[in-house]
Amino acid sequence: MQLPSAMALPQASTKEKAERSKNAATMVPVQDRDATDLSKSKAKTSAKETSNAIRLKASTIKDAFKLADSAETQGQEQEAISLYKDLLERFSKTDPTNPKLPRAEARIARLHLLNNEYDKANAYYDRLLKHHQRLDEDPELMVDLDDLSNVYQKFTSSKEHHLDCLMRSLSIRNFINPKHPHLPESYRLIANYLLGQGDSKQALAWLDKAIAVDRTYPRQKKSKLVEDLQLRGNIFLQTNKVQEAESAFSESLKIAVDNACSDMLVGQSYLYLGLAQMKGAKHKEASENFNLAKGRLRQTSGERTKMLSGYLEASIKENESLLKEQTRKAGRGKQKNR
Repeated sequence: MQLPSAMALPQASTKEKAERSKNAATMVPVQDRDATDLSKSKAKTSAKETSNAIRLKASTIKDAFKLADSAETQGQEQEAISLYKDLLERFSKTDPTNPKLPRAEARIARLHLLNNEYDKANAYYDRLLKHHQRLDEDPELMVDLDDLSNVYQKFTSSKEHHLDCLMRSLSIRNFINPKHPHLPESYRLIANYLLGQGDSKQALAWLDKAIAVDRTYPRQKKSKLVEDLQLRGNIFLQTNKVQEAESAFSESLKIAVDNACSDMLVGQSYLYLGLAQMKGAKHKEASENFNLAKGRLRQTSGERTKMLSGYLEASIKENESLLKEQTRKAGRGKQKNR
């Protein structure tokens, strides 16, 4: 049977042609999107396969640590955490005593802290301090622990965790070395925190720990002892223990002068001693020390000098007024006794 010719076939209407053209047009972007999605999926798969291949290529713990360290150096913190965790998972059974394992834990804890992931960081901290016997084998472990200690010390984003962070920082420093050079700094920060919370008794206890270490310092570092004794005196002054305050300020002044500390520190000691004496009604002695403070502070400059000088001038006026009143009262007492 002969097929009908093309001319005999029914022709599509103009409307149908337009509809077909529209459908064809809409099919192109859909196909493009599918191709793009497929391309992205392949890229992700490829990146994942590459990452896995790199990890597998790190057949030793040293190589694995280098990979993680490299990611961290390049600012890829989440990738670094992932790599350090992978290192722990892969080598904790085959090489459990390798010092790079606690190093990885210290770095994971530090990175979690830097990302405000406090609880995650603590999970690694809690098992870190078991590795004291590894410090001699890998000095780098001590460096990583010290870095973690510093981050804990500076972690102040939450008031709830502030004291706990200071204590964890202190524990790490004690763990590294019972004579760690930054122990007094930790004691001082804890003392200041407790003082801010109104716990002057505990603040003094922690400050005294710092002072005990300060006393062992050589002459060129005695300024720390002077500063801590001044803080001790101010705590006593705030709690109305005037005699104890005067004693602390007198010692701070003697040490500052004997060890040729800065004019600022010496002037400050004269000022604080004068304040204690003024509060203890020793107005003549206070006047002498205020004048000595003025002489020392004239040799200095800067914002702190301006602040101290302003405070000194106000204290001098107050003391002069109290001295006059004290003199008047003494005069009246003599007249009554005649």
